[in-house]
Amino acid sequence: MMENYWIQLKHLIDGSQKIILTTHVRPDGDGLGAEAALFDYFDSLGKQVRIINVSPLPDTFFYLNPDSRYEVFNTSIHTHPIETADCIIILDCNQLDRLQEMGPFVEKTQGKIVIIDHHLNPGDFADLLCISTDACATGEMVYDFITFHSGLQTVSNMAAAGIYTSILTDTGSFRFPRTTPAVHRKTAFLLESGADPSFIYEAVHEQRTVSSIQLQGQFMSQIRLAYDGKLAYSVIRKADFDRFGATLEDTEGFVRYLLSIRGTVMGILITEQPYGFKLSFRSKGDIDVNRLANQYNGGGHKNASGGRLADTSDLAITRLIADAEPYILQEETV
Repeated sequence: MMENYWIQLKHLIDGSQKIILTTHVRPDGDGLGAEAALFDYFDSLGKQVRIINVSPLPDTFFYLNPDSRYEVFNTSIHTHPIETADCIIILDCNQLDRLQEMGPFVEKTQGKIVIIDHHLNPGDFADLLCISTDACATGEMVYDFITFHSGLQTVSNMAAAGIYTSILTDTGSFRFPRTTPAVHRKTAFLLESGADPSFIYEAVHEQRTVSSIQLQGQFMSQIRLAYDGKLAYSVIRKADFDRFGATLEDTEGFVRYLLSIRGTVMGILITEQPYGFKLSFRSKGDIDVNRLANQYNGGGHKNASGGRLADTSDLAITRLIADAEPYILQEETV
């Protein structure tokens, strides 16, 4: 089925010269890696390609930016390029509001808008939707498109590093359910194309700050269990961030510890931000946290989703935990 989308995208790219790549606010390894790969590939085709994101590149992914290709959106600099682009490709993101202040300018572009993504419930603002909820990462889809477009099984060194980063981060280092034999075969091609797994793993997972480690200790001390230990959750307040001089970026990966507790089937990380609570939901098996996230202005995947909650009171947390109960009970009846 995806081949039909790739045929349409091929025609669009072949007829475009000015291409802009972007991803969601607070980007992760999947969106950033996919951008790096497409930038390198389109550049090799002689296209005028730019990466313009609403958030800066996290230090973790420095190796994807050897020539300062990641630009941070600025209305005075980027309004005209966005308006006059032939094609804007949105990666790992299917809702316009996740582009924040950049979104309205993207919506007004004279060019075509393309979404390449693997999340549920895409918006209806794009001209071409390339969506596969079976893909382990947007980067896997980018690999499929590049190899389809080029007719080759190999990619450049930089594209390989980008796609490997996407797959590594969105599969939880190759342990999530969508890590299929096909994914491992594609990963082998990436290694043959120059991706360095040791270097990328160290850059992504072993360059943490002291503040992140200290905040993790606080996060772990705050873990609470509910529903006979089937739900684990933790709350990180603004005061906790301030105490350790930490940022939201420092919480990357925390939520996975909640599901590592014996007997848990759902984990919720609740972090206080200026707009309210940022909610990160994770689950095992058939528990659909995407549905729970939909109740909290969010969504994503069946086993991994995000949401928001404006109310930061303890009562709001109590209600959130209560809202999770039907999904826990569902697991008991499966």
